[in-house]
Amino acid sequence: MDWLAGMSGFSHSLWRGTFYPKTLKAEDWLAYYSQQLPAVEINDSFHRLPHSHVVAEWAAAVPDGFRFALKASRQITHQLRLRDVEEPLDQLIRTVAILEDKLGAVLFQLPPYLRKSAERLEQFLVQWPHDLPAAVEFRHPSWYSDEIMDLLSHYEFSLVVSDATDPDQVVATTERIYLRLQHSKYTSAQLSGWIHAVEQFDLKRGLVFFAPEGANADPAIAQQFLRLAQKPVPKRASAATSYPGKRDQEGAR
Repeated sequence: MDWLAGMSGFSHSLWRGTFYPKTLKAEDWLAYYSQQLPAVEINDSFHRLPHSHVVAEWAAAVPDGFRFALKASRQITHQLRLRDVEEPLDQLIRTVAILEDKLGAVLFQLPPYLRKSAERLEQFLVQWPHDLPAAVEFRHPSWYSDEIMDLLSHYEFSLVVSDATDPDQVVATTERIYLRLQHSKYTSAQLSGWIHAVEQFDLKRGLVFFAPEGANADPAIAQQFLRLAQKPVPKRASAATSYPGKRDQEGAR
């Protein structure tokens, strides 16, 4: 499984002198960041969609294999609440298409007060191009139903998994999964737990972004996650896996 981990944003002045060398110019931060981590989540696009030339500059600054995730405009998710979004959605599509294969996903984060509506969701999903990877983050519990998960799977939309999700209840709706982890600290055991929970599925890619606030936004946590993901994660012991002869039986399947 291909794991890509990064931070929510790269332009953090608090990183100067810790993550970024003190003498490094701000316009060179993204290029430096891309040598340390393979992905970044852009949150500023929630408030204001970047100009096309800025997105083109981002794409040119990073190596092949690097991926951007862009958060969709609040006009789409919070103001219009997925309805009558043709104009802002078209603008978003044209902007993210500039990234070409450096687009990891477009994140649609719904407001916590927006309740489940399968009709509303499907009318939105049908407008999104299947060749552009996308993910949706629900923040009202009513959305978590088989009906909604089936819609996401049908339209090839990934479900965003966050800290609010029990790792034992992770759901994958596509061959990609999108994790947003926002606590200020994680132990190695906690990170390994997330890796184990996701790798139970037959997935091609995992995007994981750490988004703690302020001084707690330390890129070292994303680097630690990638180191752990490169190592075998021990499976949890259970009665079903511990009896003698189980390995021989599995080998005969």
